[in-house]
Amino acid sequence: MRKLKLLVQDMQSQQDEPSAFGGDGLELEELGDAVMKEMTRQVRLEALRQEQNGKSEEFYAKNVRTEPLEPSDGLCTKKLLVVELNSPKAPNLDVVDCPGLVAAAAKGRPENVAAQTAQLVRSYAKKHRSSALFV
Repeated sequence: MRKLKLLVQDMQSQQDEPSAFGGDGLELEELGDAVMKEMTRQVRLEALRQEQNGKSEEFYAKNVRTEPLEPSDGLCTKKLLVVELNSPKAPNLDVVDCPGLVAAAAKGRPENVAAQTAQLVRSYAKKHRSSALFV
């Protein structure tokens, strides 16, 4: 079994950066935990950058909270998590696990959370119409 890479991709620049979890590659059994930790980190980093605009990346890395997400934590709309597997036998295909389309706002969650998640999925689908499988 080949190792999987977990990358973080900026949606604007489409530049990849390494994940804080599994930088040397992940076994399949480690993937779920690493994805949840990185997703939590990205949601919290985005919120911290909005609250404390203009600080250094070192500041953000040092001050990001790591406890599990709550509904009030919002969404990460600027980064994608990319799981990469390279194999000569694998098709060239992106499989996209879209965020759940939230039907209603929860306590502490933005009132327009349903519209935010729908727009996020639509924008990604437009860019990858012919090269992705959305689930």
